[in-house]
Amino acid sequence: EELKKQNAVECMNYHGELLKKGLISTAKDHGFDLRVTGVPAMPYFRIEHENKKIHSIWSDECLSRGIYLTSYHNHFLSISHGEEEVDLIIKIASEAFDAVSKLWSLLALKLSVKNL
Repeated sequence: EELKKQNAVECMNYHGELLKKGLISTAKDHGFDLRVTGVPAMPYFRIEHENKKIHSIWSDECLSRGIYLTSYHNHFLSISHGEEEVDLIIKIASEAFDAVSKLWSLLALKLSVKNL
């Protein structure tokens, strides 16, 4: 009954769409292809990359910054996730994308120097 009063399903789906669009955009800004599947309130995030470990590294970077984005399961938004929380998740995910991008560039540079 309480969830009906708060329009919980619509609210969670709305904020899930905001999260999806924001994460896809910030991933693209950092050179990553983030795929999002599932219903908006229960999204699954996956970085498409030639190195499958990149997704796990990004998840770890997110966790080290305070958000838990598991690398192997759908996520769940609740009625307590509003625009402020979505913005924070996107900000932290952006920082994690930046860290992964720098790490990947450094590893690629080391490999190219090693092969000279």
